[in-house]
Amino acid sequence: MTVEERINRIKSDIRITTKLCLERARLYTKSYKETEGQPPVYRRAKALEKILEEMTLAIYDGELIVGNPTSKRVAAPILPEVAWEWYKLFFAKPPEDPNEEGVLTEAEKEEFYEILDYWNGRSLRDVWYTNVPEEYKELEFIVWAQSSGNPNAGYYFAHCCPDFERVLKKGIEGLIADVDEHLSRL
Repeated sequence: MTVEERINRIKSDIRITTKLCLERARLYTKSYKETEGQPPVYRRAKALEKILEEMTLAIYDGELIVGNPTSKRVAAPILPEVAWEWYKLFFAKPPEDPNEEGVLTEAEKEEFYEILDYWNGRSLRDVWYTNVPEEYKELEFIVWAQSSGNPNAGYYFAHCCPDFERVLKKGIEGLIADVDEHLSRL
């Protein structure tokens, strides 16, 4: 297969209707149910472990760089642990864009709502909103779109700069050794 044929095939594959992928949300939620009562940092670590061990690894023909945050070729992952309510608002209205049609099958929607119901009162946004002083609550909508979590309001755990240089110098095994050494001193 020529480079041009490979690229055209990939372009064709990714020009499909937008989808949502429940797999990550399903695994994350299952882990949280299994770790009820444990400290938040432990629960996040166990959820990450479950995702890394159980999530579908999809490698498609013609890819030179592989890896996908979802089990579907073109899909968005669902992160209900950050903010769940906006997903319900999204599905409560008719699609504004033809690409929004069929983002989930009817069977997936049923599971989707069960997952969202679990996160009601448990998401980072819910915890933030319950604990933040009243005068800061308006920041949620002023400085960021509520749907994606708000790093400026303090309830999102991304938009950070990991120390990639350290990872590249020490390697994963070196970082694990650092963690083990630190834990041994506790």
